[in-house]
Amino acid sequence: MKAIITFLLLFVSVLTYSQSEKYFNYRIYKPLSSRVDTTYSITPKFEKNPYKKEDFGLFDFKDGAGMYVRRFVNNITKAVLKDTVEMLEYRLGKDSEASWAKVTLYIDEEGNIRYIFLSITKNDRKYLSDALLYELYQKFKATKFDMRVGVFRSKTGDAPTGKCFTIVMSLYTKIFHNKAL
Repeated sequence: MKAIITFLLLFVSVLTYSQSEKYFNYRIYKPLSSRVDTTYSITPKFEKNPYKKEDFGLFDFKDGAGMYVRRFVNNITKAVLKDTVEMLEYRLGKDSEASWAKVTLYIDEEGNIRYIFLSITKNDRKYLSDALLYELYQKFKATKFDMRVGVFRSKTGDAPTGKCFTIVMSLYTKIFHNKAL
């Protein structure tokens, strides 16, 4: 009888674990910074990165665009994660306080977000479920990046020939240049 109960509990826990990760693949890696615990690299199961190495160009931001980018990411994150942003793990920089969790946005030449991948700490994994991350992914995909905040160029600096560029940002920034965002 104990063996049957143990088997059922094991089966239910395996089933629950596999169902909880239906949208994303989670790969564990140890970051170079010793201040950060184990980190998960999160990629979607339902979509492959559409770009190859030669597809990337550069995006030169105009002065003051950093604030736009931070607000862009923050607004989307806060809309989906609501109170969860307060539970994220933060790092204190010289003049900023930002989450260890990161989002990488692959943006095409028209400002559409074509692909996203996330990186979160083991501690943040407690608060960010697969379903919540999927909702965040959908929200990012539904928005458009304002291309007027910079100039899109090829890697050599010529006219734009690349198909996309990337932005890597903290998933949420509380304070930037000693100002709340």
